[in-house]
Amino acid sequence: MPQAFHITFPLTNPVQIFLLILLIILFTPLIFRRLRIPGIAGLILCGMLVGPYGLNLLSEAINFSIFSTVGVIYLMFLAGLELDMQGMLKYRYYLVFGLATFFIPLFSGFLVCYYWLEYSFYSALLMASMFSTHTLLAYPIASRLGINKSLAVSITIGGTIITDTAVLLLLAFIANLAQHKANADLWQMSILFVALILAILFGLPWITRWFFRNYKGEGSTKYLFVLAMVFLAAFLSELIGIEAIIGAFLAGLALNRSIPESSVLMNRIAFIGNTLFIPFFLVSVGMVVDLSVVFKGWYVLYLSAVLIVVALATKFLAAWVTQQVFRLTAIERNVIFGLSSAHAAAILAVVLVGFKIGLVDANVLNSTILLILVTCLVSSFVTEIYGRKLAVSRENGKCEQANQSEKILVPVSSPENMEKLFDFASCLRDSHSCEPVYPLTIISDKQMADNNIKDKVDLVEEVIKQSGKSRNLFFPSSRVDVNAVNGIVSAAEEMKITKIVIGWRGRQSTLDYFFGDTPNSLLTKIDALIMLVHLHNPLDAGGKIVVIMPPFSEFEYGFSEWVKSVNTFACNCQRTVLYVGLQKSLDRLQQVLQGCECHADYRVKIIDCYPETAEIGAYLAGNDLLIMISARPRTLSYLGSFENMPRKIARALPARNFAVIYPAQRQIDPNSLSSQLEGMEISPIQENIDRLKLITCKVRRFLGSREMH
Repeated sequence: MPQAFHITFPLTNPVQIFLLILLIILFTPLIFRRLRIPGIAGLILCGMLVGPYGLNLLSEAINFSIFSTVGVIYLMFLAGLELDMQGMLKYRYYLVFGLATFFIPLFSGFLVCYYWLEYSFYSALLMASMFSTHTLLAYPIASRLGINKSLAVSITIGGTIITDTAVLLLLAFIANLAQHKANADLWQMSILFVALILAILFGLPWITRWFFRNYKGEGSTKYLFVLAMVFLAAFLSELIGIEAIIGAFLAGLALNRSIPESSVLMNRIAFIGNTLFIPFFLVSVGMVVDLSVVFKGWYVLYLSAVLIVVALATKFLAAWVTQQVFRLTAIERNVIFGLSSAHAAAILAVVLVGFKIGLVDANVLNSTILLILVTCLVSSFVTEIYGRKLAVSRENGKCEQANQSEKILVPVSSPENMEKLFDFASCLRDSHSCEPVYPLTIISDKQMADNNIKDKVDLVEEVIKQSGKSRNLFFPSSRVDVNAVNGIVSAAEEMKITKIVIGWRGRQSTLDYFFGDTPNSLLTKIDALIMLVHLHNPLDAGGKIVVIMPPFSEFEYGFSEWVKSVNTFACNCQRTVLYVGLQKSLDRLQQVLQGCECHADYRVKIIDCYPETAEIGAYLAGNDLLIMISARPRTLSYLGSFENMPRKIARALPARNFAVIYPAQRQIDPNSLSSQLEGMEISPIQENIDRLKLITCKVRRFLGSREMH
């Protein structure tokens, strides 16, 4: 029997180890995203499962420890690469929050750990430094809500630069103070440490600029050069007796001005690290966690509760001090607290260094994992709730997109739906527009035969001819790509498409559920308006159009565009429209309708709560067309019930024509590490907030009806 079939546990074969880790990295985000568990927790939990304290599939063998060590160094390098030193000097105004969010958790945490939990001086100091650091894990939420340029968010970002830098520098001294007792050694280490900082911050940028200026070859060599410089800095750090992650972090600070955020080199650095090295590190964190100690007594749970309370309370206190100094509102204070309360990347580095040198034990390590899980959830909840309130108070959504030529793209696949889609798109088209409708046929690589391309294009031409519509209204095109999503995205970018009309078959396969179907994948890659259409009956069957609007939809960037599109559709189809929504949303809608060139007949229905799927049928009769206004995740009007909305409507209202509109969004490019790293992404939790709001709304409605009787 071949040697490969002789598998022993824990694994020692490098091929087997690498295969298992790759499978974990590949499938963990897909599975845990569906379970509503943050991706960072999923990778750590998988590490716990396959580690020596779980199924014992992996151990800290030399083959695996190399990748985990590279991962933590890479993580700290990316963290330093994000922190703009020039921006820190520019925003000296935000020094108050930076100092408050560093010193308040540090002093408070030290008192609790030293006097209450009775840890040694150095152990208490290291644990206290854990409270000072934080990760902007909820920053993508702020970006999507459009408040990333607000004062509260800017203060938090500036404070993050200060406190994370201070914590990592403090970590170097704590580790060496705990290991070196002689004053001469400490003085020597301090001098060498200052020399290291100066050499990296001033020497590394000079060497990098010289190399980039003189090297004219391929970009892959530039990436290798940067990687070599990072590990050179890490090696020099270890050479003087300081942890390697400090050198990597300083290398990131030194190179952040030499590597632009939007450059190809930066994309390569982030992609390779976030795809491979950092997930390796997160899995390795889980492997050293022994949850069995939880069942041996209550101490770990008690310690976790203390650490969580101290971490959240001190971050809130720092936000409160900042509020008093700058005279901010309570909403802005809570946004600062929400953004700064998550502990993830840096705290993992700190606690693992402490665990490695013996300053903290397994109890602290296990408690830190629970601390990460709780603070990440609290951060996302608070930022989601108060970020929306801040966006509404600033009326951020009134900034509308610039007028541009209307271009409607209709991707087509199955011939039975094609004619209905063309009818829908032609009704959506403005009669004064000079642009035709663009049917798009995607041919996958495996279908690249010329006959296939010709047959599909001829089919589209035949459907247009049989529809009886003017040939000038349509401009068919085809594209060869690896899949439908890539083809649609490429075509939309090249043709500057403003609206995409996609047919939906009314069901979702198991593969689509885990890997994402075409509409959901497009929502993350295209900012233009997307209409998901399910047409069971012909459009000329009559009936009115019922439009259901979510709360805060009037603040969305593409609000005016979809209102005008629905109004144009109603005018072309000669239908009456019933708009259902909250009072403020309907007021804004009527302002937009007054500026439209054509005026369709419409009525409004004011509601107090967004209806559940089962309640929507009460607004429909006969052959009415239902249009649901949805939103992309983490946008201002997004509700948790929006997920899988087409499938829910198809199940609750069979044989009904409906369309789901996803309004256009600003082009957002969040560059934070937390948003780039899929393993650290916060899963959508807005549906839990929506459930609480829905229960409150129903209770209020019930009590109101009781009072009337």
